[in-house]
Formats: sequence, C-alpha cells, structure tokens
Amino acid sequence: MKKRVFISGVVLIGVVVMLFLMRCPGPEKTPLGVISDDAAKITEEKEKVFKEKMFKKEKQAQERRDNFNIYIIEIDENGRKLREESIGTGRNEWAEVVAVTESGEIIIAGNTYDAGGKFLNNFIAKIGAGAGEVVFEEIGKEGFRETTADKGKIWSGRSYFGEGEAKELFAVKSDPEGNYEWIKTFGKGLEWGDYSIVTKEGSYITAGQPESMVPFRGGFFIVKRGEKGVIKWTKDFGGEDFDRAYAVTKDSRGNPAAAGITYSFGKGKSDIYFVKTDSDGNCIAAKTIGGAGFDEAYAICAAGDSDFIIAGASTSFGAGEYDAYAVRVDAEGNCLWAKTYGGSGDDSFFSVIKKDAGFLLTGITDSF
Repeated sequence: MKKRVFISGVVLIGVVVMLFLMRCPGPEKTPLGVISDDAAKITEEKEKVFKEKMFKKEKQAQERRDNFNIYIIEIDENGRKLREESIGTGRNEWAEVVAVTESGEIIIAGNTYDAGGKFLNNFIAKIGAGAGEVVFEEIGKEGFRETTADKGKIWSGRSYFGEGEAKELFAVKSDPEGNYEWIKTFGKGLEWGDYSIVTKEGSYITAGQPESMVPFRGGFFIVKRGEKGVIKWTKDFGGEDFDRAYAVTKDSRGNPAAAGITYSFGKGKSDIYFVKTDSDGNCIAAKTIGGAGFDEAYAICAAGDSDFIIAGASTSFGAGEYDAYAVRVDAEGNCLWAKTYGGSGDDSFFSVIKKDAGFLLTGITDSF
C-alpha cells in the first residue's frame, strides 16, 4: 500500500487491535518549495517523473485490493482507544468520509470494488449508536442520499461529466442554516480529487490539484475559490519530487491547515506534510512528521482552538507493514503525541472527525 488500499471482508465487531505509543518522531522544519500563483507552468521532464510515480503507486494499490475491512476507532484527546470495530460485506469497500448523526449513528461513505479492483458502485454504511446494527446502502449512478448529521445535513451521490457518465462519488456537509461546511469528492482511478472547507465570507478552500490544471502536477496544492467556484488563488507548497495535499480543515480563526504526503522534504522515504496558511495563502507554518519509512496523511481535523489531529498510515512505526497512524500537533505543527493502531498486516486511516470529548477515525485493516 503506497497511495491507497482497497477494502473488503466480513463483519467483524469487537476485535482487539494492538496500539503502540511512541515518542513524537521529531517533526522538523521543512524548507518550502516553490509557492506559485501560476503553478500550471511545469517542464515536460518534471511532468513525466510525477506521472511515473503516480502510476507506480496505483499499480501497487491494485495488487492489494482484497482482504481489507472498514476500520473504526474512537480515541480520547490523548489518543487512548475507546472503541474499535472492523466491518465489511464480503466485497471491497473503500471508506472515504465519516460523519455522526444527531441520534449517534456513524455514517461512512465510500466506493465498492470487485476482487480484481474493478469499480462496482458507491455505498453508505450506517452504524447504530454504540455497537448497533450495521446497514450498507448502495448508491447507483442515479443515487443520492440525504442524512441529518451534527445538527446539519450530509448529501452524497455521484457527479457527472461529459455525456453523463458518472465519474466520482461526492459528499457534502451543511450547517443548520444550509451553508456548506465541507465538500469531498473521490473517484475510482488516478483522479485528483479534493477536500474543501467553507470560509466565513462564503469562499471555499480546497486541498488537491485544481481539476482545471493539466497536465497532472503532483504538487501540494491549496486553492481558494469564490462562491461560484472561480479560483481566487492557487498555492503550491511542494518541492521537486512528488507531493500531495489530501485534506484541509481550519483553525478557530479560519486559517486553513492542510495535511498530506511529501517525498521532497523530511527524513524518510515519504513524510507527513503539514502546512497552515493565512486567508491569502501565505505560509504560517510548515512541518514534516515521520521516521525512516513511509509516513502518509490522508485526513485532518481541528482539535480545540489551535491543535489538530492528523490521520493516515506509517511504516516507520508500529507492528505491521503499514499501521494506522494518528498524530496531534499544535498550531505550529509541532508534534504533541503520535500513536499507531493496527496489527501485523496493513492498516490505515482515511478520515477523522471530532466526536464528543474525543475523535472518531475510520479507514481500512487487513490485520483483523
């Protein structure tokens, strides 16, 4: 599992997963790469390198698209495990986004694949409050769902391009007044995807390469768009190698904070990359986190006024090949604690949200 892994399996609830506590692996200050308002201008040689890396990571993911279940963990503010479940339907479910309803149900949206990695459909999984009943619902090409969550609403379905062909699953969350809080899109191949948050003035901040930018760049992009989707600014905090922003959130002042992967900076094969900017995209903080192996971030959420929880996977620490990895950082990206979760196989987190006095993380596991 280099970039992503696909999940499948039977329902397994209440299994015991090993948790490893470690010292924070010394996040180091990162020398920023080119920050460009015209990031589409790249050389043909650099484009070729980025594509080769992306296709190599996708091929590795295709080889591991079985034996995975959806992984669900609740932790307290110090990372101590409060709840743990592993669920599936016997097919490959790829969990992407999670939310909690007013009644305490957990809602997970994602994609389903067959054993060979062929896209089948997208799904919503509903898990009752506590260790309640698990219900999977498929959403077809015409599918659309609306669920009340966190005093707001979540919509999920498929977006369309060209001659009406469904290309990617999306999920949108609104507040009680109907204002968008975040937007998540994700597809079935080498799609670029993005995760968005909405600012107070109605603009939205996106992590990931803008869909209008071709050829594929592979940079660490943070993009601000106006209410109608017009790009206000584009910033690339990547370096000369492959870098990618996978998720973005905001602090109590509304400043965006993004998390993802860097091969350009840090001390490992890949490192978690944290970047926080002001409202104009100017860098406030940038740090790498990780050890000697592969360390990757796929999700981030605010934890109080200034801290953040970053979730992903690591081969540098833990018991397995890839272990699910959660890190708490302060406003400057300095590591406060770092923990791995999982067993002897591959485990990863793809989403994290605040829940009650702690956090809910979801992802994949083939350890249990």
